[in-house]
Amino acid sequence: MLRALFDADAARLESLRKRKLLPERHRSLRAVFDYSRKLLAVEEQAALAQMAVFRATFSREAAQAVTNVALPQLAGLVNKSLLRTVAPGRYAMHELVRQFAAESLHSVPDAQEVERRHARYYLNLVARQEGLFGQAPHKAVAQILQELDDAVSYTHLTLPTIYSV
Repeated sequence: MLRALFDADAARLESLRKRKLLPERHRSLRAVFDYSRKLLAVEEQAALAQMAVFRATFSREAAQAVTNVALPQLAGLVNKSLLRTVAPGRYAMHELVRQFAAESLHSVPDAQEVERRHARYYLNLVARQEGLFGQAPHKAVAQILQELDDAVSYTHLTLPTIYSV
């Protein structure tokens, strides 16, 4: 039933696209994203591209340390639905938005430095967890686990270049 409705909607959209009744910016997800990105201020475009390094949820502190994003830019990306707040001080980017943003990352002048900062941030986060061997290791483990998805998913891609010149 649901599949039939989806197919009917897809057929209607294809018909509209062929008859050029839809504006160009609505004819594909790429067109929607490109149009939305062009509406952003230059600083927001750069921040969005840089945030593509985060593959899972991330903290405000991580975003600021890795991308140097200012709070107004972060709030602007949330207000424009390019980022979403998943908990106080934690954000996520829809995977499709992240993929489109990642295509722009390498056009950002300091893209490699952003990747290095991302890897360093998560390596330092684990290294700073003195509580792992103290009286309350569960607190340190909880913080690491909250960040672990992002640390593992991207850091292994950049480890060889962290300390390159």
